[in-house]
Amino acid sequence: MKQKKKIITALITVILISVIFIAEQPSFSINQLWPNGKEIVTLIRPVDSDTANFNAAIYGNIKVRFSGIDTPETKHPTKGIEPYGKEASDFTQSKLEIAQVIEIEWDKTQGTTHNRPVGVIFVDGINLNLLLVEEGYANLKYLKDTMPYAKEYRLAEKKAKEKNRYLAIKKALEKLNKIDFSYTLVKIGLIISFM
Repeated sequence: MKQKKKIITALITVILISVIFIAEQPSFSINQLWPNGKEIVTLIRPVDSDTANFNAAIYGNIKVRFSGIDTPETKHPTKGIEPYGKEASDFTQSKLEIAQVIEIEWDKTQGTTHNRPVGVIFVDGINLNLLLVEEGYANLKYLKDTMPYAKEYRLAEKKAKEKNRYLAIKKALEKLNKIDFSYTLVKIGLIISFM
């Protein structure tokens, strides 16, 4: 009986010590680790213009989708390379590669997109997601008013449209030029056939 009490006491002691030890461990809430919600990361490699691989303390080596924006594809299995995809990808790559400090502000309003965490990327303190919109390389996508910087993104998109930098305008002009060119060829063909 005494032996049984000793075993029970020892088990209870081990359980209590374990509970205390676990309770003492810090939680890995982004806001607790980084007061401004940002994490300094290192670039592993850009994937395309709105996705990159980073080494992050919370996730380790992880592919991150840029929050609130969408850029032309460069590596899509069915779409292939879309118009301005290479330019947008080169722009993102150059900004990421020359940055002294890269930070990610994890977008907790979206969770993950395509099994990737979503975040706002900062290069040397500049919001890269916003810069892509301002320069006309990105359209707004999945943007909710509750998301970080939603107002800034909408204003940047409006200004990009006004400056004819907006990606949709570029694509429309490109299609229009192809149509005009095709029409001109048809016209020339008709003129030649009547001669």
